[in-house]
Amino acid sequence: MKKLFIALSLVASTLQIRSALAEELTNFTGHWKGSGQMIQRSPWTGNKTEACSSIEIKIVQVTDRFTMQHYDATCGLLSPDWGPMNLEIHGTKLVERFEDEDPIEVGSIEGNILRTTFHESATYAFNLRLNPPAASGKDPTLDSYYGVQNAMGTIVIEGRLDPVSSTLSNLE
Repeated sequence: MKKLFIALSLVASTLQIRSALAEELTNFTGHWKGSGQMIQRSPWTGNKTEACSSIEIKIVQVTDRFTMQHYDATCGLLSPDWGPMNLEIHGTKLVERFEDEDPIEVGSIEGNILRTTFHESATYAFNLRLNPPAASGKDPTLDSYYGVQNAMGTIVIEGRLDPVSSTLSNLE
């Protein structure tokens, strides 16, 4: 009986450790910069793809908060520049909270992927994928996706970004 109790205790401890490890989220904190492309689809002007000479993102993520401090892209004549965007982290869910309203689930962090979708006068999507270093001694990379869809069409900006700095002191 004592051996059975010890065995069950070990199994329970192992499950608790696995559960705690599974709940640890990927941290996207950093100052990221790179290039990419913009894809436009419009029922009036057709489809076109343009290079983005620069995409820059600054993120601070702590245990219960994800803050997109700044997003800036230079893609031909289009230069989206926005931020901050403050989200709360509840488990793997991302929620946006306004002063007098209930929180709204807008996304999730699952593994190394962050996904968000916002619906206002247009639909906005902002997604990230943190890629592990390609080799020992190399830095991770960040794939970014920012899309806007409305009656005029769809614009998507995609890029692969490298870390400029991953220290919080450089992000303030």
